[in-house]
Amino acid sequence: MKNTATMAAAIAPILQSYINICGITQYVEPIARDLAVVEKIKCDLRICNIQDARDRFIETPRSFLVSNTDYRDLTLPERKQVLIYCDKLQNFRYVDVWDWCFRQTLRGHVVAVRDYASPDTLDCVCVWQSAPDKIGRIEKLFIFGGGNHAENTRS
Repeated sequence: MKNTATMAAAIAPILQSYINICGITQYVEPIARDLAVVEKIKCDLRICNIQDARDRFIETPRSFLVSNTDYRDLTLPERKQVLIYCDKLQNFRYVDVWDWCFRQTLRGHVVAVRDYASPDTLDCVCVWQSAPDKIGRIEKLFIFGGGNHAENTRS
């Protein structure tokens, strides 16, 4: 499996293209592991939510916010479209996070999720995939809630 810096280098340009194409001004990582992706994104407001941040020292650059709340407690704007990026969901209740992500698309936000698969019930587009790891798993980046723009981000 590739390290987070390598994955961030592959995924951040795709997320950035969505920000640019859709005119998005707010970017949120509700279940981040580290700062690898948020550091590469250019957006007016960036928030990185690391749930265990209080248990370890994280030096916060002034260019984005770091929070440590439960992702379900994040308040996203009602009148502005936000790009939400969720890293692999392995440490969370899988169905709950996908449900939360789907509800955010109903509110008008664009959601990107990096995982091995998406639920069959969601209408999302795979816009990127990694090379297989040692046991044959392929990580993918799924985007939903962005309408026709998903086709513009295929890599």
